[in-house]
Amino acid sequence: MRATISAIEERLDAPTAKGLAQAVSRAIRDATLLPGDQLPPIRRVAEELMMSPTTVSAAWQLLARSGTIRSDGRRGTTVAPTTRGGERYSRALRHESPVSLDLSTGIPDGQLLPPLHAVLAGLDDPAAPSSYLDDPLLDDLRTELLRDWPYAAEELLVVDGAMDALDLVTRALLRPGDLVL
Repeated sequence: MRATISAIEERLDAPTAKGLAQAVSRAIRDATLLPGDQLPPIRRVAEELMMSPTTVSAAWQLLARSGTIRSDGRRGTTVAPTTRGGERYSRALRHESPVSLDLSTGIPDGQLLPPLHAVLAGLDDPAAPSSYLDDPLLDDLRTELLRDWPYAAEELLVVDGAMDALDLVTRALLRPGDLVL
């Protein structure tokens, strides 16, 4: 049990429930703690790490809620077996994809943008909308975009750059907790 506490102590960044839970998670990720390994009792961990038993108990609850450990009452707490979901996600992250998109810059790939130079040059009078209530998409531009757009579009939306577009798409399609790879 002392080796387990030492392994946790080496990885402990903050003497909080979250910090302790992260330290145990790191020890599991590093394979220092393996599925089935017995964790020391809460009081012993609290005493050795000079933390309150309440803090250690809160850390164990965080770990149990995430499925990292299993508590079996008086028989103690053990490291839970790894789930197949974790394997599936780790395989997805290792997957080589022929498509590589860097979304961190907010700059779209130039190859994905339609050529607009000729269209914009051919506009008679590209008067900008004069009010926030005006449609921000010029009629001539809308006509050209819809004519060459490869998909049926009910509406066109003007966004303030790629990051604005990504924000709108993610808010429309994703919910809190969804996994995005």
